[in-house]
Amino acid sequence: MLIYVSIMLYNALMINVTIVDNDIEAIQTISSYLIKYQNEEGVSFCISSFLNEIDFLESAMDYDILFLDINMPYKNGIDVAKEIRERGYQGIICFLTNYAQYAIDGYSVNAFDFIIKNNSYENFRLHIQRILKALSKEITDIITITYGYNKISINLKDIYYFESMGHQLYIYTKNKVYCIWESIKVYKKKLTSYGFYSCHESYLIHLCKIEEVRKNSVIILGKEIAISRNKKKEFLDWYRRYIL
Repeated sequence: MLIYVSIMLYNALMINVTIVDNDIEAIQTISSYLIKYQNEEGVSFCISSFLNEIDFLESAMDYDILFLDINMPYKNGIDVAKEIRERGYQGIICFLTNYAQYAIDGYSVNAFDFIIKNNSYENFRLHIQRILKALSKEITDIITITYGYNKISINLKDIYYFESMGHQLYIYTKNKVYCIWESIKVYKKKLTSYGFYSCHESYLIHLCKIEEVRKNSVIILGKEIAISRNKKKEFLDWYRRYIL
């Protein structure tokens, strides 16, 4: 069961947070702490939650920070963390627990932190500050690509969209198109927090650069790009949140 607790999107950076815990009160507490911190510091969190690990493992959601309960009905949280690490997840994992002794096991899955349940907001605030500091080191407004024989840095605000064609990826700016050998999936995962979203498996669109939204397509840089049927609702919902 997936529960959306809060979705807030500001101008640029949104941090995707997922909470997995079979205790609804624990989910509500962590969510309320995140929202309070958000209101105090101007950070933008997109918070989703799962009441069991099975639904979470079956989901395809992207998240920057994962709060994961250790004691769950079907699988131990450590085992869940191992599984998502094996799938390639490299984000921040914070375990929620009532038992400090699990901390040693967490190092095997590169857990960033352990948070004891029922902690005060003041204590949680210290944890989230550490988490965001670590996350900020991974996030940058610049992407660096290999273009020909050179390394080139491109400011994200200058990018209109990405287009995947075969094994090549085209990056469109206002005055230039860069062609590189890289998968679009890499950028789909990294750039959602910066206002990029996929309207089609072959495209990643910078939402703020959209010139017009049509029934089944968008116009960007004067080009009409189709919105795939299976992504239409999700993409348009995301776009509406972005422009609000």
